[in-house]
Amino acid sequence: MPKHRVIGGVVVTTPEGVFANYRPDAYLMPTEVWGIVRPVAIDACRAAEYASVASALQCLSAVTYFLAWAHGEGLSLDLEQVFIPAHVERYCATALRHLSTETQSTRRGYLRRVARALGTVRDLDVMIDNLTGFAATLPDDRKAALQSVIAKLDHSAFYRRIFIYAKHLYGFAIAGCHVSADSYEHYGDIC
Repeated sequence: MPKHRVIGGVVVTTPEGVFANYRPDAYLMPTEVWGIVRPVAIDACRAAEYASVASALQCLSAVTYFLAWAHGEGLSLDLEQVFIPAHVERYCATALRHLSTETQSTRRGYLRRVARALGTVRDLDVMIDNLTGFAATLPDDRKAALQSVIAKLDHSAFYRRIFIYAKHLYGFAIAGCHVSADSYEHYGDIC
């Protein structure tokens, strides 16, 4: 299999090149829907950390059409809310039923990998929130001990977010894209 693809008239040799140049066919996805799902799809696929151009392209395609379906269903496009097993399975059972079992399985696999990758930070954030709520119910002497654990978990979550942010910026630089102030604003809430 070749280590490059031509996407949008550009020879692409890295996953970041795929993210910068991919556009679904206009007859399959209206431009306005693509404008809504594109940033979410790219963030989701980056989290899955595909190394090859072919895998990144297949992942981005699967995730893009999944998010377009979710948008059409009125689901939130928040990464933490949309990539849950129930939504993925419903999408595969309804929107992909015209495809072969093998193709459905392949697309489900891409979506599940993205969901697992996104769960790394999400699960830790949920645990921190749950422990913080529980700490409020404890006596002061026990609360201090739990606050120490929460601080260490929060520290780990913070560095995981920084790592994701750094990969995002580094990937744009590798693809030869300009990183705008909007990118910093988009990730400002996690840094």
